[in-house]
Amino acid sequence: MKTQISQTYGYNLNDNQQSKINDILKTPPKTIKKLFNIDEKYYQLIKRYLNKIKSNKYIVNDKYFNSNCGRMMGHGTTLQGMESTMLGFILDNNAYDIDMKNAAFSFVKYIINTHFKDDNFKKLLDYADNREKYFINGFDKLKWISILFSEDTQSYINKDKYDKDFNRLILEIDIFKNLISKNLNIWANINFEKCDHIGSKISYIIFHYENDLIQDILGIYKDITIASKFDGAIIQTECDLEMVLLSCNKLGDKYGIKFINKEFKTIELNLDDSPPNYEDQKNDQYEKMKIEFEENHFMVENPLLFVYQYTKTDGTIATVLHNKADFSTQVKPFQLKTDKGNEDFFNEWIKDKDRRAYKTINWIPDENHIDEQIFNSFTGFKAQYLGKEFLGDGSNNVERFLNHIGLLCNEEEEASIYITKFCAHMFQKPTELPQTALLFRSEEGVGKDLFTETLGKIIGMALLKKEANIENILGTFNKSLKNKLILQINEINGKVGHESKDQLKDLITANILNIREMRTDIVEYDNYLRVFLFTNNLNPINISHDNRRYLVFKTGRPKNANNKIYYTEYAKMLEDEKALDEIYTFLMNLDIKGFVPHIDRCETQAYKNIQEHNSNPFYEYLMDMVKKPSLYGVVSKKDEDYISTKDFNFSYQNWLEENDMTHIQTNNKLNKALLLDLNCSSVKFSINNTQVRGYKLDLKNIKYTLINVFKIKENEMVIDLGEGEQIDLESNY
Repeated sequence: MKTQISQTYGYNLNDNQQSKINDILKTPPKTIKKLFNIDEKYYQLIKRYLNKIKSNKYIVNDKYFNSNCGRMMGHGTTLQGMESTMLGFILDNNAYDIDMKNAAFSFVKYIINTHFKDDNFKKLLDYADNREKYFINGFDKLKWISILFSEDTQSYINKDKYDKDFNRLILEIDIFKNLISKNLNIWANINFEKCDHIGSKISYIIFHYENDLIQDILGIYKDITIASKFDGAIIQTECDLEMVLLSCNKLGDKYGIKFINKEFKTIELNLDDSPPNYEDQKNDQYEKMKIEFEENHFMVENPLLFVYQYTKTDGTIATVLHNKADFSTQVKPFQLKTDKGNEDFFNEWIKDKDRRAYKTINWIPDENHIDEQIFNSFTGFKAQYLGKEFLGDGSNNVERFLNHIGLLCNEEEEASIYITKFCAHMFQKPTELPQTALLFRSEEGVGKDLFTETLGKIIGMALLKKEANIENILGTFNKSLKNKLILQINEINGKVGHESKDQLKDLITANILNIREMRTDIVEYDNYLRVFLFTNNLNPINISHDNRRYLVFKTGRPKNANNKIYYTEYAKMLEDEKALDEIYTFLMNLDIKGFVPHIDRCETQAYKNIQEHNSNPFYEYLMDMVKKPSLYGVVSKKDEDYISTKDFNFSYQNWLEENDMTHIQTNNKLNKALLLDLNCSSVKFSINNTQVRGYKLDLKNIKYTLINVFKIKENEMVIDLGEGEQIDLESNY
């Protein structure tokens, strides 16, 4: 199956076609809606679309994108989706409608003959060749297609009403669908995620076949194509129709598909020649201004926001959010000049049901993600993809980049491979949150900045946020995180890292970012952040025994090279767009199949060092307690071990003091919960004939869990007496 990302077809309308558009625009709406049998909503869409063409000097620039179902869909209103009678009226006999005949069931026949070679589909195969004879009992071509794509085929069988052959055809369609359901692996490249039943899956399969064939045809006739259709194309009449059909049918022979020229319906439009009144003049001016205004102004419904976009000096696009009051002031210069004086354009625009508006706003780093209900503020990466034929590993620039990655992880091979794949994942799967952050620990001046600078130059520096003051991203107003793919936190220290651990966790793992700007409500954006932390601190963050959020790397320095030359050459590469294109292409071509960042983590020695530094002191205390329980107030009664709550809390506090951990704040309720989690129980027992509250301890289970689950190391409890004599305290337990 072919994968086409997007297409654009440009077409210059001739004088007659331009005149037809103007005829529609100046004819009363009621007349147009009645003549072409369209409703108000569709009329407004068409009116806006035609005005856009008119303002573009009568040039059609329809854009198409590869939808999930496999079809090339028009982006917004296009000629592709225009009502056929209106389309024929506008094109004015200057176009051919090249169309597949009986496409859906012809592809069904192709699938049966190619993959199944089954003799149980005589009626179904016959329908593909002779469908008209089955147009009875109120069943037309659309009805049969709906049965093919339906959820419950057998519900259409009516033994009392239909004859045996008719019901047999319905039954064969059902058998065919069951056969497809058992063999979906044949079409493993198709994403069936949004298909809720087998009928919709079959539609996806057929749409992909349709698109494959149409793309072959459009590849030949792109220069004369006016518009792409789902099962055909609209082409200019400046061609030999007979030769075009011959060529199309030759391509269609593979699937058993025949092409025809479907003639457009013709219709006459009786114009109202009366002079336009005041309202018409005002509306005409409004429509023209609306086109200009909505190029960079629009509304978001949830939350209620008004948006202005502009191009910055560096070529990037800024998106500014306003509340209604601020926005109305901002657009005050837009005025409708009428015979009755000037009127605010905004007052008319806000009442317009067809104004440019979206249900919500988001930032989704995927150019192919098109949803007319969502305004996606992502405008693409800066670097250019050079293609699969580019051998990136043969580029000096790629080699320099990979060498620098090796430098950042002290030449640990496993770490170097992981970081490279992490970068590739960001470009190949930018909408998949990695759920893990990379921490680089080093002294100053080893080039950590150069690494993120490389990534930033590739994606566009506007998508990279560097921050030394963590409050700026974790505080009330965090606008700086909006529309960012990379977050670089510089010189994070232990105090901030530990105090902000929960907030950092959210940045790394949460699916949603709550962005708050001045004078606007909180806006929810999907979170796609790749978080990089730089530090020279030995213990900058809290890494628990079950951590899956952080990877830690200790950086080195360039070996056997003049440092100044190394960094100068690298910095020079960052100003070379071709070099950045090469690195981007290499990462896009890198095989990361099966790579999941938070699962395929590598444990460096630097990571283990920090983890050991951050092990919960409570668990370390318990490890000491199980080695010498009597020292900590544990009482043995009939092979069972107990400790009073008072003794437990006292001994833990005393242990913290002895181990210089008085800064640790104890939480008795939490400690109790942790004990219970280790299969200990809260009980009453007697000490010296006095009933006390405390815990029944399972010391062996505690020790096993600490070692095997929480990875707490056993402290060596050995006393050296000198002259080679040692006492192993462990042996006494």
